[in-house]
Amino acid sequence: MKIYDRQSHKTSIFIFGLQIILGVFGLVNDITNLFSYVLIFLSLIGILAALYFKKFPYIEIADGEIIKQALFKNKSVKIADIKSFEKIENKLIIKTENKQIKISRDIVDVLEIRKFEEYIKNKINQ
Repeated sequence: MKIYDRQSHKTSIFIFGLQIILGVFGLVNDITNLFSYVLIFLSLIGILAALYFKKFPYIEIADGEIIKQALFKNKSVKIADIKSFEKIENKLIIKTENKQIKISRDIVDVLEIRKFEEYIKNKINQ
């Protein structure tokens, strides 16, 4: 099972696109403005990062593990080791003996997150 986060990537691309436009306007006004070059460069990196991470699922269940993708280090929890599963303020908190994963419910489709919750509840109760 793979659950993708589509909305935050669109928002990031939109914001970085606006920053590129601001950087171009800054260059039109003053070609020697170093800040505009830095703004355009960082915005391009942000757009490339958003497009890169759009390919990967936000949450993936594979080989008996729940894997949450992150920027530098993915977090994973074995389904068999799950001790509790809580919903607190639009976050799902999955706990084991020594690990904890927080999953934001706002950025995932409602139907997909409900299927995920039911799947985890069924696996815990077995």
